[in-house]
Amino acid sequence: MTVMSGVWPVIGAGAAVVGAGAGVIGTYYARLNTRKKTPKLIPAPIAIGGPGPYDVFVSFSPADDPVVARLVTALQARGVRVATDKVGPGIPLVHGLEEAVRGSAHGLLVFSGSSMANGWVKNEYWTLMQRSIETGQLFIPVRTEEVALPELAAIRYHCDLFDITDEQYEKRIDELVESLRRA
Repeated sequence: MTVMSGVWPVIGAGAAVVGAGAGVIGTYYARLNTRKKTPKLIPAPIAIGGPGPYDVFVSFSPADDPVVARLVTALQARGVRVATDKVGPGIPLVHGLEEAVRGSAHGLLVFSGSSMANGWVKNEYWTLMQRSIETGQLFIPVRTEEVALPELAAIRYHCDLFDITDEQYEKRIDELVESLRRA
């Protein structure tokens, strides 16, 4: 018996194993390609007046209450339904806040010296940014002071509401509302 005659059965068995493995792998990939694919559902952005209870959620630090009160009043005067973290008595803060964010079509975050130092605002920033990336909902940074925006916020349209006249303020609010309507 020669050495070659003993090798052929081993080579044949190895080829059979490789062939069987290739068949299993081929069947697996064929199954993947023929299986009904479910596309990732991305809800369309909702413009002002959409089906949700709010058109926009405004995130801000409590230190910015006076500035935000003016902003919210200006948005509401233009027909924008605004949600904030102000919840009623007896409603757990986290629950009320989550419902306000979830029920809003878009998000604004008021950037100031105190906003990104606030733990709640940081969480709201991350939530609004993630929603914007995953669903296409608008996330608009609103600067009320000369502050640097985080990198992901800085690449977006942002609205500056500091060191401007009342007339310029009204014009910027109109631009902000127009952005929300076009979304």
